[in-house]
Amino acid sequence: ELFQQMQLRGVEPDKVTFIGILDACSKLGALIEGMDCHAMILNSGFGSDIVLETALVHMYGKCGSLDDARHVFDNMPQRDVVSWNGMLAAYAQNGYVEAARTTFDNMPQRNLVSWNAMLAAYAQHGHLDDARSLFHKMPQRNVVSWNTMISGYGQKGNPEGARALFDKMSQRGVVSWNTMIAAYTQNGQGREALELFHQMQLDGVNPSKITFISILDACSCLAALAQGKQIHANVVDTGFESDVVVGTALVNMYGKCGSLNDARSVFDKMPQRDIVSWTAMMGAYVQNGRGKETLELFENMLLECLLPDKVTFITVLDACANLASLIEGKECHANIVKSGFESDIVVGNA
Repeated sequence: ELFQQMQLRGVEPDKVTFIGILDACSKLGALIEGMDCHAMILNSGFGSDIVLETALVHMYGKCGSLDDARHVFDNMPQRDVVSWNGMLAAYAQNGYVEAARTTFDNMPQRNLVSWNAMLAAYAQHGHLDDARSLFHKMPQRNVVSWNTMISGYGQKGNPEGARALFDKMSQRGVVSWNTMIAAYTQNGQGREALELFHQMQLDGVNPSKITFISILDACSCLAALAQGKQIHANVVDTGFESDVVVGTALVNMYGKCGSLNDARSVFDKMPQRDIVSWTAMMGAYVQNGRGKETLELFENMLLECLLPDKVTFITVLDACANLASLIEGKECHANIVKSGFESDIVVGNA
């Protein structure tokens, strides 16, 4: 928006402006705006600048437009290791593991970022044996390398392997602890996740927003209300209670633990609520046999002009089924048709 105002006022963008805009497009996945920016770069005479071209490769990769990323990369008059890393990351992030490996093998020089990008391509897309082999061949490793492997083991259903690596780390940041806690939680080992969270606190590592989301998920799976309340107190102490994602995780945890008053109290105090927050509160009611409250909350949500997603509709249909409420079910069906979700197989089954 600010860039548009800048243009309306006749201020000419420079190289730094374009880098900032391309970074914003990358983070938003805003492909159309990124393409518009690319056209402006060409018209402004910056088309052969290596830094801008690398930023374009990065933007197109983040937006999933690999043909455009490759076109920019192939037409660069010169490339440095950062440019190669951008193309490698574009393939890696989009699951093109073989293309990533070909790019990695063709690099005239590599740095630690290159090795970590290839490692992530393997680990994040289920090629754990290849990731393990590459990890052992790395000329140097940093905490990102170790975290990537721990995450890979967790995603492959091997939290024990993840823990073995975690215990070997000479240095661990909060991301390392979060990754290991998530590996336990993803694999149904909530008790181990809680124990590790306790150890993290004893080691003086301050939890982040991601820590709380993962550990609240562990409490949800265990229906561990007492531990969940303790973590809620930690959330308040660290100032994360106003975060919409953490607040939603608290609502979900209290709902899974059957403590609807606590769930509703958190929900009502949230300074901001998105569709996920509303759906979590409705889900808490449904899980505890309170279909009437689910439907009332759904009506309130519609009054606030929030658009339901498919999870919301499934939750509301569950409430209608539990109440044997045909009229409300038909009204929900009409909303589903208007929203274009009728062809979704999961919504259709509900």
